[in-house]
Amino acid sequence: MPPHRTNHLASLTNAAGRLLCWTLGSAMLVNAAHALAHPDLLWWRTLWVSLWALTALALPTWVLLRALEKSRSRQAASPPARDTPDSGQRPHDGNHCETHESA
Repeated sequence: MPPHRTNHLASLTNAAGRLLCWTLGSAMLVNAAHALAHPDLLWWRTLWVSLWALTALALPTWVLLRALEKSRSRQAASPPARDTPDSGQRPHDGNHCETHESA
């Protein structure tokens, strides 16, 4: 995978994370102000609903992007598959039975 695509994914993940943090923080702040001041304004209710809806959309977006980012970084870090057997394994030579002669 080319490096620029990974960097693009990381920047998308970071942007989604920032959006999630800011919308959640703003929604909580607006919720606290609503609990204290009880404003009965249409735009206030629209703001409140919009912030919580945006938070609900940002969370799964960030989760999916983060999972994809971690998956790609694990694939890039994993060693390539080897065709040779490990040091503890014997190569298979086609002989299924070994004969041992007793002395």
